[in-house]
Amino acid sequence: MSSDKIKLLHNIQKETIAMDQLEYTTTEAPRKRGKHLTLEDRCTIKFMWKQGCSYRDIAKEIHCSPATICYELRR
Repeated sequence: MSSDKIKLLHNIQKETIAMDQLEYTTTEAPRKRGKHLTLEDRCTIKFMWKQGCSYRDIAKEIHCSPATICYELRR
């Protein structure tokens, strides 16, 4: 393979890697770890549970763990 082709392939690989890195972004979690549920969160949990939503559906809505929902509903 000629050196020109090798350089071209090397440049394409660099561009591909750079483009892949643009797809990964870090964002802050909507709820910080250890934060207590608000009264609004608790009301949302109760309402959604009565509507037949799953732990996961409720957890996605209020941005917390499904385990948190389970613990809250046991109270």
